[in-house]
Amino acid sequence: GFYFDLTTSPKDAVKSNLFHLLMTKKGSRLYKPEFGTRLMDFLFEPMDNQTFESIQNEIIFAVQTNLQGINIDKVDMTTDESTHSVSLDIKYSYNEGLFVVKDVLNLTF
Repeated sequence: GFYFDLTTSPKDAVKSNLFHLLMTKKGSRLYKPEFGTRLMDFLFEPMDNQTFESIQNEIIFAVQTNLQGINIDKVDMTTDESTHSVSLDIKYSYNEGLFVVKDVLNLTF
């Protein structure tokens, strides 16, 4: 697939908006310096509880500030020492009409 495929459903649009918010470096958008996150700044930090809390707070604050209607329910982080990678499972929900839709976005660095 392509990086910027058009979305065909509200569920896909919400997931795409969340992905783009989290992967945009804070300060890189012209006229919107608060849009984005500092997730890339955490890549070379020790992956301990303090760093995980900072990552979780960064995600929650960015979503509350920039994407109204989306709630971050839980953020799970796993590290893989053999590949030196960090995986985030971001569980979120939003209202679609009368229904609450829940989904998971996985980011691996």
